[in-house]
Amino acid sequence: MDFNASPIIAQAVLVDDSNAVQKVHAPSAPHPPPPPANRPKGFPEIHDISQQSLSDLYSSTIHSYTPGLAKAVGTTLQSFPLRIWVIDNSGSMAAGDGNRIVTTSSGQTKVIPCTRWEEIHECVTYHARLAHDIQAPTEFRMLNPNSVSGEIMHMGLEGVNFQEGMGKVYQVMNQMGPGGVTPLSRHIHAIKLEIESMRTALEQAGKKVCVVLATDGLPSDNTGYSTQGVLDQFVRDLRTLEGLPIWVVVRLCTDEDNVTEFYNELDSQVELSLEVIDDFMGEAKEVYEHNPWLNYGLPLHRMREWGFSDKLLDLLDERPLFATEVKNFMAFLFGLNAWDAPDPSVDWKQFVKWVDGNQKKLRPTYNVISKTNKPWIDIKKLNAKYGDGSGCTVS
Repeated sequence: MDFNASPIIAQAVLVDDSNAVQKVHAPSAPHPPPPPANRPKGFPEIHDISQQSLSDLYSSTIHSYTPGLAKAVGTTLQSFPLRIWVIDNSGSMAAGDGNRIVTTSSGQTKVIPCTRWEEIHECVTYHARLAHDIQAPTEFRMLNPNSVSGEIMHMGLEGVNFQEGMGKVYQVMNQMGPGGVTPLSRHIHAIKLEIESMRTALEQAGKKVCVVLATDGLPSDNTGYSTQGVLDQFVRDLRTLEGLPIWVVVRLCTDEDNVTEFYNELDSQVELSLEVIDDFMGEAKEVYEHNPWLNYGLPLHRMREWGFSDKLLDLLDERPLFATEVKNFMAFLFGLNAWDAPDPSVDWKQFVKWVDGNQKKLRPTYNVISKTNKPWIDIKKLNAKYGDGSGCTVS
């Protein structure tokens, strides 16, 4: 992403919905489960998001985005007008090492220990709401569907109100539970066929589909075994996506070494645009190790789950940023032009004043380390890291 560019703010509506959305009531009084939905023909066409919707992203306690993150929603939607989530509901999701991130009506954030399934339940519910709020067409596929879920749930489609859309999501997520195996390859094949059907239109428009694999386990066969042959087949299946207009996010729901190593090594095995991210707690701790001045807030993590990616964000948990990179990151976070910011290598004090002034306009966000709401930027730690003004990091 070019931090200096003016972002394009967009809203999506469908060219042809073909009656794809099944109307349901709120979870308190659900209708019988609808038959599996078929994907609408065509692909989402982009129109402008209202300034009110944009403002709601950073004024609402539900989203609490910074101005920069809110703008990035528009550019990301412009690039990826369709999202496809594959939600792991296999038996291992019953493990109790998850965390629910809950924001109260007063804006306070709490972390509640839970199962992995409850963690992904909360994650999916949030992204379903975001899809509705900005009308971002999104498909949610259960890894092991049944008559309750059907094959696909749709959100963010024009004409579907909040109660109907979220009612369906709550109904499915509440009635489904962990059970079964991890047949990721089957879904990769189905997604491949879907994207191929709109490939020409996507490529002509210069757009891609974002695919999010939310999983806690290794791919398995129909009997639940993750043999080397099964893993190799999954890699081969992923390679069938090569060349398609697609961006893949693997959102891990575990910190088991063998699982994280398998997915982190995928990048070197397939020619795909692919990013692997941990859960919020894990990512925040990794960022703190290298860039302790940054409070890695949940809204930033939600954006990465949603498909937003930039090299600077990838670097946050890999190494300390250089001073010029810090400047670009701050401009992105605040939604400002980097060229208007003071040069930290020339006038460090003026740069810190600029940072502090802009961050005071932001709502504090939950800090994983202190377990309380804190400002996005710790000025004291920022000074300790870069205060010599050399443009290099200080050990």
